[in-house]
This record gives sequence, structure tokens and C-alpha cells, in this order.
Amino acid sequence: MDEILKTISAFSNKRGGVILVGVTDHRRVVGADIGRNTLENLANYIKRETDPNVFPILDYQPIDNKTVIGIEISESVTKPVFYRNKAYIRVGRTNQKLSSTEIRNLITNESRVTSWDEQIIGEAGFEDIDAKKLFNFLKLATAKRNLDLDPETLTEDALNRLDLTKQGKLTNAAILLFGLNPQKFVLQAVTKCAKFKGIDTDEFDDMHIFEGNIIDQRDDALRFAEKYIKRSVKIKGTERVEEFE
Repeated sequence: MDEILKTISAFSNKRGGVILVGVTDHRRVVGADIGRNTLENLANYIKRETDPNVFPILDYQPIDNKTVIGIEISESVTKPVFYRNKAYIRVGRTNQKLSSTEIRNLITNESRVTSWDEQIIGEAGFEDIDAKKLFNFLKLATAKRNLDLDPETLTEDALNRLDLTKQGKLTNAAILLFGLNPQKFVLQAVTKCAKFKGIDTDEFDDMHIFEGNIIDQRDDALRFAEKYIKRSVKIKGTERVEEFE
């Protein structure tokens, strides 16, 4: 586990990567033990031991009748990523601990880097935008926020005005907000909702993974939560008021 966390720090501080648990350095498949909550416990441990928190994509596959766990790490937007107050970087096939000078240089360089939201998705085009979703957003924003932008504005012009393009290309934020299929470009852009059975985390009564754009995911997640929250009804004056517990 110590080596896994050092590698997660190193990948986060460089260009990301995938860790295979159950495969030796010589590419021999030896397999890994996996139980009902292995992936959940591993994700929680990684989150707890990294600063800023790392949220990996975890999965497992059977290979040669053995189980291999895959831990996919994206390059961190905020660097450096520490593990137990130390930061690492990937050099070749090794994890090298960063010196205090290297950490300062990394922070200085990162302060000049564009935020992840503003970065361009080179392979995405305006045909990947849901024009109807954009229209509905503009209509609502115009009515509620006095946005000075005609909902009938052409898609490209509207996204330019909303600062969701750069150099004539779509940004990550544009795809997450109005993409037809955001997960095609950002695999981990999903909302996972679960209702535990009882007060422990061993068993679920219900679980759902919501995809689509993040505006729809928000609405779906709220509906999921409201489904399991009791509500009371009161009459205040002449109005019926519902209140969640």
C-alpha cells in the first residue's frame, strides 16, 4: 500500500497513469485478493492519505483466472500532491521524492498553468454540444439572472460569450455543462449516489450512477436523495408548505 500511495503521488504530479495491482514489475500476473468492499475501502484510503485528495478510477478484471485491480490516476490540477507530508514525481519507472526546492518550483510553475476547467479538449467539436440544453440554460439565465444573451444565439457565439471556448475550441467546462456525452471525453465525470442499509457501509439498499451533463446530474442526485427523505406538510396562512426532515 505504501508503494501504491507513493506512485499515486508521483502520477498526480506528472502526467497521470495506471497502477495494476496483481501484476509484477516483470509483467507476470499473480492476481490480487478482492472482497465485496475492496474497491470502496481502497478509494477511501487513497482519499484519506493524499493531500489534496485524489479520487482515482478503480476497476478490476479477470486475467488468466486471476483478478487484477486497475487504479487510474489523472494528472492533478493542484500540485504538488502529498502522501504523508512527502511529494513524489515519476521519473522513468521509479518514484522520486521531491526536495523542498523542487516543490517550490512545482508550485511556481503551476501558478502559471490554466485551470482544468479552462483547458481545451482538442478532440471535441461544436457538434458535441447539446444545443437544446444550451438554449434552455440561456432562457432560464436570461429570465432569472438578467443575462444579456439571446437564447437564440448560435451555439459557438453563445459559448464564446460564456467564456467556455479558447482559441476557437471547446474547454472542459463547456463539455461538462452542455456536452451531448461528457463521459466520452471525461470518463470520471459522474455522480454516484447510494443509500446504505443501516448505519454501516457494508451493504446498500440502493445505488445509482448518474451520467450526462453536470446540470442534469445535480437534479438526478437531488431526486435520488429526496426519494429517501421523509417530509412533513404544514399549512402556513393559506399556503401548503412541505419540509424535509
